[in-house]
Amino acid sequence: MGARPDPRGQARYTQARPVSGVPAGPFFVTLGCAAAALLVMMAVTFAVALKAGKHSVVDTAWGIGIAVVALVALVSSLGYGQPARRGLLAAAAVIWGLRLAAYIGYRNRHPRPALPRPAQQGQGRQERLRAAHHSTCSRP
Repeated sequence: MGARPDPRGQARYTQARPVSGVPAGPFFVTLGCAAAALLVMMAVTFAVALKAGKHSVVDTAWGIGIAVVALVALVSSLGYGQPARRGLLAAAAVIWGLRLAAYIGYRNRHPRPALPRPAQQGQGRQERLRAAHHSTCSRP
């Protein structure tokens, strides 16, 4: 059987250690900075949407918000973590967020034509069925 710890021995660790290894202080500083940046960005977006009279502006802002949070988190957490990993993750989030914002902005400026209503679709389908029936049933 395995050796058991000696109950008379002194404890190896006298201070409590964080469970995940993430320092709580810098984490909450980064979280607060990101939340503040998003609040400011969404307030500006709301003002732009009111002035433009189009609330679809908010859809584009979500992608920009992803990029803003990535940049704010990168800057506010300087000195923690591995710089190459942090930079790579921030760059990926910024690229993805800006791509999303560009796509949604384009889609909002160039909407696709609406699909025909189901009643109209059914009429076309009935005509196709009649034509198919007529071509198969009228053969000798």
